[in-house]
Amino acid sequence: MFTLNLDTIPFVIAATLSTVLFIFFMVVFLITFKNRQNRKSKEALRAIINERERTMQLISIELYDNISNLLHLARININTMEDEDEAVDMKMLGKIGDIIDTVIMDTHHLGHGLNSKYIGKNGLVNALKEEIEWVNNSKKIACTLHVEGITDILEDDVEIMLFRIAQEAIQNSIKYARANEISIFLRYGTHDFAMSLSDNGIGFDVEQADFKPGLGITSMHDRAKNINGLLTIHSRTGKGTRIEVVLKEL
Repeated sequence: MFTLNLDTIPFVIAATLSTVLFIFFMVVFLITFKNRQNRKSKEALRAIINERERTMQLISIELYDNISNLLHLARININTMEDEDEAVDMKMLGKIGDIIDTVIMDTHHLGHGLNSKYIGKNGLVNALKEEIEWVNNSKKIACTLHVEGITDILEDDVEIMLFRIAQEAIQNSIKYARANEISIFLRYGTHDFAMSLSDNGIGFDVEQADFKPGLGITSMHDRAKNINGLLTIHSRTGKGTRIEVVLKEL
């Protein structure tokens, strides 16, 4: 039977404590290193998203300063032709004028949607209402918004990211899902927030083994991660799609 000499007990205790301390400091080091890597990854992600926002801001300014002004000038010239020249095909001019009016409205909508300062100033709910109005004007899709709770608990940068996620989800419903109904629900809690966007489109199988998320879905996940949110997608072929974003511990 193995026995310890009394003279060796202090050395055994010291060796044991040294091993425990070594393991403890290694665990602390690894946790610290992992947290540092996560912070760097998150900072890199935030930098990419911020650069996207700056780019969209520049495009928004360009739309307002140049394209929108040119369209308004074209509209004025058509109005002048309608007033002065009776030989002009008034029906054709009217159609061209209607097209220009539609492009002007869409340009204004696009400019607002790209402008993060406009979104931050007006808030998530108002920005979504404007987006929904634009969708409903198509007469092909019925889009609704339901809001529950006090709406002033989120920071501007958080609302901008949520709006970008909603924008992407709406565009996916229009482009790919072939939906004719979109429902948006916002729930503002005391210390949490949830947003869901549902459509009645063709859906897709997210559980499929070879399913690969596209750029739009990846972008939505990145934006949710950037604001410490959790984004989940529920969809089945022929059963529509529901996208949920949850923020906890606000």
